[in-house]
Amino acid sequence: MSQADLLRQVRSATTPAERRDRALTLLAATRSREHVDAALAALERDEVRALLGDAHRATLREKALVYFEHEDRDRGGLIREKIIRLLTAIRHRDDVDLYVRGATTYSGPPAQTLRAASLVGLLAVDPGLAAAYAVKLLGEPDTSPLSGEPSLTALAVLAHCGQPLPIYQFALLLGESFIKEGKGEVVSKALELLGGELPPALYRSLAESFAVLDSPVACSGIVNAIVEGRMADLYPLLEDMLARTRSADLHRYGAIMLAASREPDLTALLYRLARQSTLARVDNFIEAVELSSGDERDAILALLAKRRR
Repeated sequence: MSQADLLRQVRSATTPAERRDRALTLLAATRSREHVDAALAALERDEVRALLGDAHRATLREKALVYFEHEDRDRGGLIREKIIRLLTAIRHRDDVDLYVRGATTYSGPPAQTLRAASLVGLLAVDPGLAAAYAVKLLGEPDTSPLSGEPSLTALAVLAHCGQPLPIYQFALLLGESFIKEGKGEVVSKALELLGGELPPALYRSLAESFAVLDSPVACSGIVNAIVEGRMADLYPLLEDMLARTRSADLHRYGAIMLAASREPDLTALLYRLARQSTLARVDNFIEAVELSSGDERDAILALLAKRRR
């Protein structure tokens, strides 16, 4: 049967199990990028992926190994990434070798997501080994400014494994350079995850050092940590940060987070800042106060509306 016929069979399958089996047959038979992509797309469908099990590993592993041995056929690692994600759904410990290989692949910028996907695979079968590789990948120079990978996944793995100290070290040593390189999202997530995980004095010192940089993306992580963690000792820092920031985006985000918290002390903080609002920030405060539910809500809105006229 030709590969074109196999592709037609995949597309005409009427049940998830039938689509799975036909897609695996096509995947094993073809080297055509078009057909490989079609087979993987069929396998990635939720109802099909849920039916993958140990009996289907061999085909996936064999195909992954082909591309690991012939990287020129998968520049950037996108095919390997998809196969790794499918294997992760099966969660078999004997696939550790592929996950390690993927986590150490540097064949082009998209391989950043291959490394991230492989780290998730490791976490599914060997959390201790996953944490070790997460330390290696967190903060690596090849982290993508667009996706933040693999550093964002490394952060998630370390948090899942209850290991905040490598995250703290990353923030101390590389946080500022990551912000300058346009990778502030990674720093933001690190600052968010560290809230409540460090001794209060250490987190305060860390947060203050980033607050003075006034990076809207990175500082949003401080806002999240303080507001969502109800870190009352740091409410004054949050108030000062929102009062001093030059970023309209950070100011708006912080004000809305205060309103959405529904926490009395944070609502009071919002109203206190709103009363002192400059004309340039009135619209931000109106939007935030409208979302709030404090007793002074209507009075504050009337004050802001008058200030805007």
